[in-house]
Amino acid sequence: MLKNGMASDLLNEAKVMIDLRHPHLVALLGVVLDDSREVYMFTEYMANGNLVDYLRSRGRHQVEKTQLIRFSLDVAEGMAYMERQHVVHRDLAARNILLDENFVAKISDFGLAQLIAQPVNESVRGKFPIKWTAPEALRQSVSLNFKGRGQFDAFFSLTLFAK
Repeated sequence: MLKNGMASDLLNEAKVMIDLRHPHLVALLGVVLDDSREVYMFTEYMANGNLVDYLRSRGRHQVEKTQLIRFSLDVAEGMAYMERQHVVHRDLAARNILLDENFVAKISDFGLAQLIAQPVNESVRGKFPIKWTAPEALRQSVSLNFKGRGQFDAFFSLTLFAK
């Protein structure tokens, strides 16, 4: 049995993912709630794991610049789509970018995501990546001030230009 509202958190994540369909977002294939009330989410298989492990295993300077740019474009296209859908991810980071068998980058982990105009979801209230959050977002209500463009700018800077 999942503890401390984890089943509820997974169901909330699935609610966000169910309406999102884009080549640069990990696809939700299904959700199962079994007799013991455990929740299972099924997503597309991402053969090459997450971006942070990929970069660390090869050394940042061993990865071609064209491939880094391709990853960035993939993420930018996914984030632009999410912004058009009025969804804010709130945890965009290299650990949440997965690579498929063709090294196409796809955004994953929608556990903190929600609609931009939606009131703060109780399950994510107070949960956000402090290490990556802008100071102005910390001073005010975090959910109300997140914008898609700022998320991508932070991701791009941290992933591609960090040494």
